[in-house]
Amino acid sequence: MTFYLHKASGIGADAQPWSFGLVSSGSVSEAAAQTTWAAAVDGFFTTTAVAALYSTAVSITATSTSTASPLFKQTTKTSTLATHAGTATTQELPSQVAMVVTIRSAASTKSGHGRLFLPAPVAAALAVGTGGHLSAGSVTTLSTALGVMFTALVTGGLSPLILTRRKTINGQGALTTQQVTAIDMPDKLAIQRRRGDKIIPVRTTVSL
Repeated sequence: MTFYLHKASGIGADAQPWSFGLVSSGSVSEAAAQTTWAAAVDGFFTTTAVAALYSTAVSITATSTSTASPLFKQTTKTSTLATHAGTATTQELPSQVAMVVTIRSAASTKSGHGRLFLPAPVAAALAVGTGGHLSAGSVTTLSTALGVMFTALVTGGLSPLILTRRKTINGQGALTTQQVTAIDMPDKLAIQRRRGDKIIPVRTTVSL
């Protein structure tokens, strides 16, 4: 059984980069693991209803798979370019806004779950009068497509995992993994400051 480190990356509407990653294991080659990962991620972003929640200026540009070392560091790496963009022409949200996907193991502990941060959607993905929460329809669209994506990974011989890098209080050892048994998606958006920390704002001065 080999452990793999997967990554998907792209560009936001203001040309700022975004990315998310996942750990998996499988008895397949790195090349085969990357083929499965790339197809699963591409399948998510090219789903018609999902693409409609992203601006035409938001795109995925690459996916990659690396064989993990015993310390879960990157070793060899196989990459695939991608050119998929959203189809919405309405107002996008700031790049530091992210949609959260929680991946869960069977353990109901802090180390029993992890997170993926999808790029920001367009404002039309939000429900009116909720203070900026995703609409029920948007959550259903995204979670359904994510379920298809994770199922494709399993079908391709990969087991999605949650990696614990440091020993936890509840007994989960350092550099141990737990199998992902479920995913869920809240309607509340999150902030990923690193996705917008290099943006230089345009200031307007008012003299007093």
